Amino acid sequence: MRQIQVYESIKLFLTHMKLDNELSKLMRISLELEQLRQGKAIPILEAQQEAPQYAEKSWIVNLQNLLAEQNMSIKLVD
Repeated sequence: MRQIQVYESIKLFLTHMKLDNELSKLMRISLELEQLRQGKAIPILEAQQEAPQYAEKSWIVNLQNLLAEQNMSIKLVD
């Protein structure tokens, strides 16, 4: 079940990011904001580290934790 959850979360995220529409722009902004909140120098989805305990629970933090559990990362490029 966990593998299916990881796969579907990544699939949904990448599908929306590929669209290059208003939603994907808002998602990028949300990612940048969460990175600032966590105080990380490298993008949080590339770091392969779980979110800190103080991070507010959200879809981004959930995706970050799922990726870290599986030793995976997502690198976004323009």
